[in-house]
Amino acid sequence: MRNPSDRLLPIIKNTSSTILIRGLFGVARIILLLLIARKFGPADFGRLSLALSVVELFRFAADLGIDTVLIRQFSINRLSAEKLLGNSLILKLTTATAGYLATVFLFRIFYGRIDALNLLFILSATIYTTLFINAFVSYYQAKLRMAEIVGSNAMCAAAYVFLTLLGLSMNWSLATLCVIMPLSELANLYLIYKVYKRSSSLTFSFDPQIIRHLLREGFPVAFSNIMVVTYMRLDQLMLGWFKGETAIGEYAAAFRVTEPFMLVFTSLSISLYASLSGAWDGPRARIRTTALRVIGPTVVITFCIASLLSLFSQDIMGLISKAYTHSSEALRLLGWAMMFKAVNAQLTAIINSKGLYRIITVTALLNLAINVSLNLLLIPRYGIIGAAWSVVLTEGVNTILQSGYIIIGLKNVRAVEMQQ
Repeated sequence: MRNPSDRLLPIIKNTSSTILIRGLFGVARIILLLLIARKFGPADFGRLSLALSVVELFRFAADLGIDTVLIRQFSINRLSAEKLLGNSLILKLTTATAGYLATVFLFRIFYGRIDALNLLFILSATIYTTLFINAFVSYYQAKLRMAEIVGSNAMCAAAYVFLTLLGLSMNWSLATLCVIMPLSELANLYLIYKVYKRSSSLTFSFDPQIIRHLLREGFPVAFSNIMVVTYMRLDQLMLGWFKGETAIGEYAAAFRVTEPFMLVFTSLSISLYASLSGAWDGPRARIRTTALRVIGPTVVITFCIASLLSLFSQDIMGLISKAYTHSSEALRLLGWAMMFKAVNAQLTAIINSKGLYRIITVTALLNLAINVSLNLLLIPRYGIIGAAWSVVLTEGVNTILQSGYIIIGLKNVRAVEMQQ
């Protein structure tokens, strides 16, 4: 019988590589965004943050749940990996184009009074680059071989950091600094493709049967992802609607401080999902053991991080700029929201690994309804503090819902196994 730790070791190795990959670009981007916040002030940073939030929302919508489905399909090996990848890239080209056009069109309708359209035109190009990169990443995630593409990400992250720091020192405009983001992702896509070609072939094709399969299985994932991203970015979107770009900048600065920690736990959840996707045909005891080995430390570590962020929130925000002093209370609350988010990412990975995407869809729908109600109630009266409270309460309810389903589901599975 295989030791549970034998299953955990590949997860740890793959997670470490994923953290490096996501962290190299993610943490670098977060630090650079905070430097931009320091240099340009809350109003300009608010315009940038609003554009990024809108782009991220439509980028997830354009994905249509394909990346999540690809990881599971690559893991169970029922379809040719080359065919899956080739068809998914063609499909992503179509959805990315639709996403780009929808981003610009809807931004003009809802936020026409905020001068950020030039930033949006530039940043929307990342819809293409991110979707294509994620198709290859899904392949390496499913095979637990993320270590193979760490090098390419490191080089592009270094170039991204160097160019942004150069631009800040030379007083480049905000729009010029934004151009660096899609260009660095384009370079990363090229290098990942070169790594992939060393060991595998790639044929671009359009197989209607595969496309239908990806869309059919991906739709509930896409629906839930859109709702999740909507309520995760709804705080900034509604702050922009009710309070304007300065409020977005003050809130976004606090939010960005918590992001590096979430990169670790979302990376862990992706590896957990990839590992468990092929494990449900075996004994359920292994799944329970693996899940507990991941969720337990997640709770302890995030509790410690949240406590530190809460205690030193004023000092942390002061390091950015005195203009963000008002953001410290929001950071205090967002630290505790981060704890719930980290746990929820692991719970979602467990449910999705069984292919129960509709469960997450229903949960996301409930979370979105709760979050919209809380934002409408709290943001007009309390501003960025109300937005932060909305996130904490929504994520807390999310934890209760997903935990309840998993506990009840695993108990029922155990009862069936004992009867057999």
